[in-house]
Amino acid sequence: MIIIEDYYLQTFLHSLETALLNGIKPYLYLTYILDEIPKMRPFPKADELDSLLPWSDQLPEGFRTELKK
Repeated sequence: MIIIEDYYLQTFLHSLETALLNGIKPYLYLTYILDEIPKMRPFPKADELDSLLPWSDQLPEGFRTELKK
């Protein structure tokens, strides 16, 4: 059980790091993707998921920090 919990924690931390490295506000980004994923159809296509990635140009305004616009 510890391995599974560690996996989820590592995934979460990597998501935060990736958001920060791409100039994204982590809290806004994570709440956005957690809201958007359930709205997608089962087994979404790659391009649908790509729109949620931190480097996507399709993210809503206000997610980027002032350093990376």
